[in-house]
Amino acid sequence: MPNAGAGASKLEQRLRSEISGDVLFDSFSRGRYATDASFYQIMPAGVVVPRTVDEALRALDIARDDGRTVTPARRRHLAMRPDRQ
Repeated sequence: MPNAGAGASKLEQRLRSEISGDVLFDSFSRGRYATDASFYQIMPAGVVVPRTVDEALRALDIARDDGRTVTPARRRHLAMRPDRQ
């Protein structure tokens, strides 16, 4: 799992500290989750691959606390939209 650098957002830092699954905020990983086999494309702010249901629920709480919209990206993956709603 890549290490969060000094430029990591507070959301990324918090997810990395509280989630043991993959927390993907690099541009390559985000690009992989930007489309869903259609013409529709939105670059997510980040992607979380939780290891347990409890971790998934924790990631949702963290994203909600940050004002993010979360969508299921693929089986067992969560993509966080870049805009705050």
